[in-house]
Amino acid sequence: MSKNSESSDPIFSVTNWLDKNLVVMHPTETVAAACRKMHDNSTGAVLVAENDSILGIFSERDLLNRVIAQGLNPEQEQVATHMTKELMTLDENASPDDAMALMLKQNIRHIPVLKNSQLCGVISARDLLRRYYNMLDQQNHDLRRKNLELEGLLHTPPDDRIALILEQNEKLRRMAMTDELTGLYNNRHFQMRLNEEVERARRYNYPVSLLFADVDYFKQYNDLNGHVEGDNALRAVGRILQNFSMEIHISAKLRKTDIVARYGGEEFVVLLPYTTVERAIDVGERLRKSIYDYPFKNEESLPDKNLTISIGIAGFPSQAQNAEELVRMADSALYQAKNTGRNRVCRYSPH
Repeated sequence: MSKNSESSDPIFSVTNWLDKNLVVMHPTETVAAACRKMHDNSTGAVLVAENDSILGIFSERDLLNRVIAQGLNPEQEQVATHMTKELMTLDENASPDDAMALMLKQNIRHIPVLKNSQLCGVISARDLLRRYYNMLDQQNHDLRRKNLELEGLLHTPPDDRIALILEQNEKLRRMAMTDELTGLYNNRHFQMRLNEEVERARRYNYPVSLLFADVDYFKQYNDLNGHVEGDNALRAVGRILQNFSMEIHISAKLRKTDIVARYGGEEFVVLLPYTTVERAIDVGERLRKSIYDYPFKNEESLPDKNLTISIGIAGFPSQAQNAEELVRMADSALYQAKNTGRNRVCRYSPH
């Protein structure tokens, strides 16, 4: 469940671009039926499956090259006869660049994407081209804006120019450590602070606890409500974690030394220096209840009628001996929370 590199962030993952509108058909159905399904669902390909096993993909190119170009009757040809059988798949953590490289190498245009060995969607060349076009358009927009800023800077008095440069540098520094969607610290900054805090705790002999939080049934919420509402829900979770204002420790909010970050996707982390595992469990329960009580839009569509989080907790040095172990143990505890019913807090246990 944990993601250990920048490339696992959703903006770098194929899951942020794939088509989840899966159209599946039996191998004995006709090519004409496949065409109707592609037209009705506005998709360029259908999956051919039998007994939950994916046999291949039938795409628009297969229709042109293998049926129409051969003068065959689509009403009489079975889709299994003309599908692409050399099935290539990608893991959910693969990047769009990985998908494009595989498409070019294998001369294919559609690739099923798997999450925990289960099909979660199909990435197509059209999806990727749209992504690259949007990226180039955004880059051009950013370049035009920067050129205008530089032109303005050249006409600014020297003293004011220095102040503006310092202000821009500070803005860039904040952007480098901030998650764009939620405004929390990003994974890169969290990893840096995690190592710093663990080493400081080792030197001065005080405890550090780590909370790993994951939004329950988020994929289902996202699929039912769309990416916009899914993003709004993640922002709300981030605000609750950041602005949590119940009695924690002696004060009434998370202390300035506590680090709240978006780890990736629907996962968040809270790093608590000077905090034992026992105290962290209390913090986790209060955070869990705050999320449970928050009125998320359309949350009644979820299995528990509420959008909730599961939390795993581990501590240094009582359990972990270094930063890497602390992350692994907290993530393991999160798996336990997920596997024992969700919407709960679990501390790390080797058993």
